[in-house]
Parts: sequence; structure tokens; C-alpha cells
Amino acid sequence: MFQGIATKIAIFLHKFGGWVLALMMFFTAVDVFLRNALNRPILGAFEITECMMAVLVASGLAYVSVGKNQIRVQLVFTLLPEQVQRVLNIINDILGLSFCSLVAWRTLVYLKGEIEVNTRMGILLIPTPPFIAVVAFGWLLLALVLLKQLFESIKELKK
Repeated sequence: MFQGIATKIAIFLHKFGGWVLALMMFFTAVDVFLRNALNRPILGAFEITECMMAVLVASGLAYVSVGKNQIRVQLVFTLLPEQVQRVLNIINDILGLSFCSLVAWRTLVYLKGEIEVNTRMGILLIPTPPFIAVVAFGWLLLALVLLKQLFESIKELKK
């Protein structure tokens, strides 16, 4: 049940990321227009775009794994016997889960330090901890999705 919720959250965040991308494109177009036509750029446009990029990347992390769109060497992989493919899937899931868990953990440690220092960014003094938290959440969600896939791969191996 918990794993199904992680998948639904990943799909929702993917759609949310699409809206963030559209907003970022609109914002950038307006900034370029104001800069060139009226010589009045939007103050802090670079920092705002940076924040949107953090949200955009974090929102797509888990969705790539939900759709099983991660990079694989299909040409070689499909030539192997089915049982070997299943074992390699499990190894891949374990390695991916370990990496994502490590990155999520270190991002949370980094977040803790940024909260203590109260780091702010750029001209607008935008606080950075909320955006670091979004990135950490994206990595945690990806780890949950990979955990779900690991359980599915183990079930397939037992067949």
C-alpha cells in the first residue's frame, strides 16, 4: 500500500514539475522581453529560475523510475537468459536504492546545516532550505520507488 502511494506521489510531482517548467519558460520569456524591449529586467530573475530548476529536477527523479525509463543496455541485456536478467535487475535495484538513499541522507545533512546558518540566495534573499528540502524529498521518493521495484524483482525471481 505504501509503495502504491509513493508511485502516485511520483506521478503527481511529475505533473507538478511540468507546470513548474511551463511557468519557468513563461517567466524567462517575460524577463527577456522586458530586458530587451523596455530595458527593465525582472529583479532576481536568475535566482527565481534557479529555485524553479531545483523543483523541476526533484519532481522528475522518481517518475523516471516509475516509468522504468532509466538507462539500460538493452542490446546486451536481452541476449542473456531470463533468470540472469532477473538477478541483474535485483543487483541494479540494490545499487540504485543504495545510491539514492545515500544522496538523500547527505542532502538531509546538508539541509540541517543550511537551516542552522539560515542561508539566503541572491538579490532577493530567498531562503535556500525549502528548495534543498524539495530536492531531498525527490531523492527519498526515488529511493522508495526503487525499493518497490526491488520487491517486485525479488517476486519475479521466485517464480
